[in-house]
Amino acid sequence: MLFAWQWQRTEQKIVMPAYAQKRTLMLSKAWMLCTFLPMFLICAFMYDVGNDYINYSVYFRRIANGQEQSVDLGYKLMNYLIAKMGLNFQWVIIIISLISFALLIIAIHKYSGNYALSYLLFMVSGYFYLLGINQIRQFTAVGIVCLAYQYIEKEECLKYIILVLIAGTFHFTAFILIPFYWILNKKWRASIFFMICMVLLPFNLFYNKIMVFLFATFLPRYLNSNYISKSFSIDIPYLCMILTVFLLTLIYAHLLEEKRYNRIFINCIWIGTIIALFGSWLPEYKRFVYYFFVPAFFILPQIFVVEKRKILRWLVLGAEVAACLLYLVMASGTWSVIPYKSIL
Repeated sequence: MLFAWQWQRTEQKIVMPAYAQKRTLMLSKAWMLCTFLPMFLICAFMYDVGNDYINYSVYFRRIANGQEQSVDLGYKLMNYLIAKMGLNFQWVIIIISLISFALLIIAIHKYSGNYALSYLLFMVSGYFYLLGINQIRQFTAVGIVCLAYQYIEKEECLKYIILVLIAGTFHFTAFILIPFYWILNKKWRASIFFMICMVLLPFNLFYNKIMVFLFATFLPRYLNSNYISKSFSIDIPYLCMILTVFLLTLIYAHLLEEKRYNRIFINCIWIGTIIALFGSWLPEYKRFVYYFFVPAFFILPQIFVVEKRKILRWLVLGAEVAACLLYLVMASGTWSVIPYKSIL
C-alpha cells in the first residue's frame, strides 16, 4: 500500500516542465514495480500452497508427457510451451502470476482513484488468497475481463469480445461476459433489477436438478463430483461483504456515474449482488461473481474523492474493510494458504 501510494503521488507530478518529466516518469515506474513485486513474489514462488497446487502439478506432468488432460485451452497451451522449453512446473506458477498481477496493476492504474486503497480491498476481501494463490487460472481470466470493460464504454465491440474469448481460454466462466457488452453500459431502472431477482428466486427450489442439467450439458466430468450432492446454504459473511459494497454504490451512484467507466462498474456490482443473493444454485456461483465484484476495487476508492466530509469518508472505509475482514477471517481456513511454503 505504501508503494502504491508513492506510485500515485509521483505519477501526479509528471505534468511538470519537460526537463523534469523524464526523471519523474522513471521514478513513477520504479514505484509501480515496487507495488507489483510483493504480492507477485509471494504467489510466484509458493510451493504446495492452496487447494489446487497438486492438481495443477498433475496437469502439467500429463501435458508434458503428451497425455490427454481436460483443461481450458489457453492454460493447456501455456503448460505445453513451458514443458517444451524444458522448464519445470514452478515456471507455470511464475508466468501465470506475472501475467495476472501485471493485469491487476494495469487495471488499477486505468480505473482506480486511489491505488493504495484498491490494493487494500484486494487483500482484505480475500481475493489475493483466492485468486492469487488458489484459483490462478481464473485470476488471469478476471484480469483480462477487467481490461475488456474499457471497450464497452468506447463502443468497440470486437476488441471486447476478443479479450473475453481469450479470457475464456484460461477459465470457461469468462464466456458468460460476451452478452454483457450490450448490458453494462446502460442505465437500468431499479425495477428491472427487482424483476430479475423475482425471476431467479424460484430457481433456488430446484438447484439440484439445475446443477445436474448444467454439468451434464457443459461439464460432464463433474457429474460425479461433490458439486452435485452439495446442499443449499447461505454464506452470511460473504453476503455481508457483497451487500456492503452494493449499499455504498447505491448511496453514491449519483456522484460516481459522472466519471468514465463507472456506470459499467456500478452495473457490475449490482449484477454480482443479484447472483450472490439469488443465484447460489449455480455451480461455483462465486466464480461468476468475481467478474462483477472485482470492479468494486476500482470504484469504491473513488468515494474518498467524491465524499467531502472527512468523518463519513473514514466511516465508509471502516465499514467496507470490516465487512471484508469478516469474510476473510471466517472463510480463510478452507483456502489452505497457511502454513505458507516457498521454493526459496
